[in-house]
Amino acid sequence: LTCSSSICAACPALQTACGGSCTTTDTDNNNCGSCGHVCNTAGGESCVSGVCACSSGTDCSGSCTVTATDPNNCGACGLACGMPTSSGIDSGLLGHWKLDEGSGTTSADASGNGNTATLTSSANWTAGYSGEAFSGDGTNYVSANLGTWFGSNNTLTASAWVYAASTTNGPLFGVTSIPAGGGWNMPFLSIAGPTAYGHIWMVNGNTPLSATVGLNAWHFLAITYDPSGSGTERFYVDGALSVSGTGTYQASGLTDTWSTNIPGTKPTGVSGVLTGKVDDVRAYNRVLSAAEISIIYNARQTCSASTCGGCAGGETICSGVCTNKALDPGNCGTCGTTCNAGGGETCISSGCGCASGTDCSGTCIDTTTDNANCGSCGHICSTVTCASCSQGLLGLWHLDEGSGSTSADSSGTGNDLTLVGSPNWVTGEAGDGLQLNGTNYMYANIGTPFTTSTTISANAWVFATSSTNGPIFGVSQTTTGSVWDMPFLSINGSTVYGWLWQVNGNNPLAATVTLNAWHMLTITYDPSGSGTESFYVDGVLSSSGTGTFVGASTGMMTPVSVYLITSIPGAKPPGVNSVLTGTIDELRGYTRVLSAGEISLLYNARQTCVASSCGGCPTGTTLCTSVCTNLQADKNNCNSCGHACTSGQTCVAGACM
Repeated sequence: LTCSSSICAACPALQTACGGSCTTTDTDNNNCGSCGHVCNTAGGESCVSGVCACSSGTDCSGSCTVTATDPNNCGACGLACGMPTSSGIDSGLLGHWKLDEGSGTTSADASGNGNTATLTSSANWTAGYSGEAFSGDGTNYVSANLGTWFGSNNTLTASAWVYAASTTNGPLFGVTSIPAGGGWNMPFLSIAGPTAYGHIWMVNGNTPLSATVGLNAWHFLAITYDPSGSGTERFYVDGALSVSGTGTYQASGLTDTWSTNIPGTKPTGVSGVLTGKVDDVRAYNRVLSAAEISIIYNARQTCSASTCGGCAGGETICSGVCTNKALDPGNCGTCGTTCNAGGGETCISSGCGCASGTDCSGTCIDTTTDNANCGSCGHICSTVTCASCSQGLLGLWHLDEGSGSTSADSSGTGNDLTLVGSPNWVTGEAGDGLQLNGTNYMYANIGTPFTTSTTISANAWVFATSSTNGPIFGVSQTTTGSVWDMPFLSINGSTVYGWLWQVNGNNPLAATVTLNAWHMLTITYDPSGSGTESFYVDGVLSSSGTGTFVGASTGMMTPVSVYLITSIPGAKPPGVNSVLTGTIDELRGYTRVLSAGEISLLYNARQTCVASSCGGCPTGTTLCTSVCTNLQADKNNCNSCGHACTSGQTCVAGACM
């Protein structure tokens, strides 16, 4: 404005007075169309004919963007390309917060675990790396339940995207025992301007790992911890390993929360509450491999010709997910080819393989020590027993065929097993075993000894799980399990049973075993005196009972031929099913009472693999002529190999008597 005769003159034609100055609102970027209306010149806008507009691209909320290629505005403003990951990458997620809601005070947990995040103080949303993101202002914060996993010295991974600016500062993935921040609290991932940190309490001498990142850009941070050995933490920046450290994580021991509010110990210069933008936060109960972290870093789909669907970083699309087929265990080499992660396999150069050990049919094995794969895949260390342990056998079924509908009787009596309904051949306690599903079963003729009150022993191995249930060594008068039938040995989850009809007041003997492990069960019966049954678990006497065994017979007088069977529709211990569901191996039937020493020898008979060779023996046993035996109990090798007790003597504590 000009001053003439003490009066401010009006602005020239086509100009407007704004803040004491004349300006052309048709072209002024700071007063576009009206005073004070500022165009976002940093975003590419300029004032054209009184309107903030883009000279090229599309104006999306004040920023000029090329919607043909912008993954956050692909084809139209606000249409963001996603960054989904495969089920293999997502396995073990405790929580996954995409932070894409854009409004409201909560953010869903995409892991399916229901750990919804809460935005506290003020719900600030902003454009994120993919879609929306949470924006912290130094007072507000976001938090979500993590459960107890991060509160123990467990395998774990935490990751997050952060927009690094000179003012960005605070925890990105903090762990605290109090949602509002407090109690036990630790910033696993944090940032202060261009310096990003990974810090797990008391690891790396309790010194944070750090890396420098470029400003005014999004960055992907991840930290993993493996407690094995001396404990190892690894800090990744933008999909690549930056630095690592060793030590034992001293966890809270509590139920914890992920939070961007950590008032306690932090790296130097890091604030207690985040100021800055954070996006796509993940927490895992396992250690992600370097390959998996790289896949997550490159997971966001690209925008091409206004359409999402391309991949960055040399990745390809598999079922709508960007992944690296050279590294992804869920899409290894080709889309859909899955490595057996549970068996230790991973994807190495587009093929499933083992980072350590030998790949044996999809499972990584240390062939230097594995009894079932000793020196090479499939080379099994045999089960060998003392000479007396083979005396009185009426049936011995190793179940080692691996295929077919029969299993040979190795006792020499010819009582082969018949398999009904195609049970599965699987890895057993020694070699192969049989897995039954509650409808299929097996049977073998065992003659008359198990039908009368005579000396008998039954022995079998079973793999106990929570779902293992049914007869292991049943005896029946028919091949379908009917008429007279009796489960001599049976199981229901962690409870195993030994039962002989009418002995011990007709009450089953019972014991508890650990789950997810092999166990050897044995029951013996001696009719002398008042009659005694003895129930052994893992080579040790568990319990015993007295009474007269009443077996199958014609008119209760004449013995009848019976069958070993895993289907018993008649009397069973409480909760035991009629047909076995579970895995069994190495079944034996005897016409005599095995001694406690012999049962111990059977339990410890498996040779062990040492330096890739079979020949080692379990603790407490000694190798005598290719046999693992207990010199304290074996009457054929009493106190020393080859020292046999005379007829009628037994070996007790290494002495014949």
